[in-house]
Amino acid sequence: MEAKRRLRFHIRLPFFLFIFLVLISGTTLAFSTGGFIVDFKRLGFSGLSLLQSGVSQAINAGANTVNAVKEIALLKQEYAKLVARLEEYEYFQRTNAEIRSENERLKEQLGCIRRLQLTREARRASKKTCPSSPCKTAWWGLWAKSFPLAGARA
Repeated sequence: MEAKRRLRFHIRLPFFLFIFLVLISGTTLAFSTGGFIVDFKRLGFSGLSLLQSGVSQAINAGANTVNAVKEIALLKQEYAKLVARLEEYEYFQRTNAEIRSENERLKEQLGCIRRLQLTREARRASKKTCPSSPCKTAWWGLWAKSFPLAGARA
């Protein structure tokens, strides 16, 4: 059995010839052109620059991610402030609308009270006529009482 194992590790002639011919042709090519087909300096430089650009892109992607997270946090804070301002504005709008409607209601009530007072005074004035002057009729007295300056002139 030991003899069979030794035969398995035997180097075959075609494989040996192939390795020998590749080495000879590479050496001949190196001496005739002044270098190999592959320039190891250029290959190493391009490999290192590829590695450097890959690392740079990975770092930039990480930095951009961190900046995006910061910007999102700032935008969330600004959004919360704007929502609070909007709620405050809506509250003021509701309050303003309530005040306007109350103001209109009070104006209507005031108008009704003035009309009642004017009709009462008109009735009183029509019952009493002033004999000294024909100009001082009931409507003149009513108008004079409505506007104090006009009443002072009369």
